[in-house]
Amino acid sequence: MSVDNYILSEEFYCRLGIARSSMKLYDLAKMLELDSSVVSKYIHGVIEPSNKKKRILLDKLRSFDYRQPLSQCISSSVYPFPEINNILHGCPHLIHCILYEAMVFMKELNPDIIFTIEGGGLSIASILHYLTKARVVYGLRDVIVSGGHSVSSVGSSIDTWNPRVKRYITFPMRSKIIGENALIIDDIAWTGNTCITIHKYIKKKFNVKGVFLIATFESALKRIYSEVHAPVKSIIVFPDSYRAKLQSLAD
Repeated sequence: MSVDNYILSEEFYCRLGIARSSMKLYDLAKMLELDSSVVSKYIHGVIEPSNKKKRILLDKLRSFDYRQPLSQCISSSVYPFPEINNILHGCPHLIHCILYEAMVFMKELNPDIIFTIEGGGLSIASILHYLTKARVVYGLRDVIVSGGHSVSSVGSSIDTWNPRVKRYITFPMRSKIIGENALIIDDIAWTGNTCITIHKYIKKKFNVKGVFLIATFESALKRIYSEVHAPVKSIIVFPDSYRAKLQSLAD
């Protein structure tokens, strides 16, 4: 399947899932001018509409916004780390929305290699590797690996409240990695430290095309952009004042 077809499918299932979460099946089917049993089969993956049908249905589904449900899911679910588990556990239909946004961003930048970190970033990167064939390289937090390359975690002027913030990240040796155009991926950037540390590791050898995040905070987004000097895409940007609320959920 082409990248364009994957993008179409991910957007379709994203918006269909959001619509179903806010509407009764009967009402959704009526809006889409379909039989309820057909819509149910679409939702549960029993059958898949043609690309032509997806485009027609998307015209009726694009009024359903996924950013607010995604924001609520991140801030109200049970897993403090990695944050992607909040979505996979409580709102699995939203993974399609994340992949849709990520693949649109990747199509614009055309990277051949993805750099990320163990945890939530690796979950997203692994799926994108399957869909796009871009290579994936990930780092391990506070783990020394024989033959690896350890990078000190970049400090931040932002107060670090969370003990999960690590002192260093170990990656494979750069000389053993084949690739040229790189994309950095993480799930939630609390301070920007992880993205900036990855950039510190790859910037001498790779052309960093951009950074993709599910969510971050205003100050962290500004900090990442100022360090990386490349496009930074975050689906959700929380105000800095919201940090304390999310901190209380993670504690």
